[in-house]
Amino acid sequence: MLVVVPVSKHDWVLAEPFCNIVSFFAPYKNHSLLVLSNPSDKQYADYIFDRISSYFLKSDIYIFDKDAPTGWPLGPNCYWKQCISYLININNTTPWYWMELDSTPITNNWLDLVDGEYESCNKPFMGMIQKPIDRFDGPPYLVGSSIYPANISLFYNSWYEVEHIKVPFDVACSNHVINLCHESKLMKNCFRVSDFRCTNNGIRGKTMKASYCRFKYDSIIEDNVAVVHGCVDGTLAKLLLGKLEK
Repeated sequence: MLVVVPVSKHDWVLAEPFCNIVSFFAPYKNHSLLVLSNPSDKQYADYIFDRISSYFLKSDIYIFDKDAPTGWPLGPNCYWKQCISYLININNTTPWYWMELDSTPITNNWLDLVDGEYESCNKPFMGMIQKPIDRFDGPPYLVGSSIYPANISLFYNSWYEVEHIKVPFDVACSNHVINLCHESKLMKNCFRVSDFRCTNNGIRGKTMKASYCRFKYDSIIEDNVAVVHGCVDGTLAKLLLGKLEK
């Protein structure tokens, strides 16, 4: 599997805990790495590449020709579109995991486990299925930080349009891919959750208060989960490293 890590200075607070937890569970000798960023964020991409690239079978870094728009969702939309364009241009033949910096591996062999689930699911897309937040109310969608087929154009050929629309790319393409998705048992969405702590029932965080979010994502992390998406302050990685390194 190809792990794609989009890097932006806006997520820089997550860089250190991300690199620390990815390094802790290394190596990943059956998998490849691609780090990508805006030209103006190259120093941040270089830092992450230097920290984790040696753990992978093959690693590369891609810096866009020009900066993507700022803000959400246009910024992430453009990053995702640039990634797909690049992978098509290099004739990529490997499924890829869009691993944002708010993603946290939580168990040994997490990437092998996720890769194994994808290989056995017989679906081109795999990840976390989520109901939309209020401002994009509608049917369920595949959360963006998920697994994609080597050539997404075979299943969704309007991906290049997402950088021009003010709807998150995962919501925008939901109608086209949702029936082609496997809901992962190993990936958990904790959208914009912070302050992870150990409780009597297990590890959980606190949902960020936001006017546009009516759903809570702070449930206990189940034992079967291998990677968690959505920790906004790095506390999950810090908590795990504090427990595991003792």
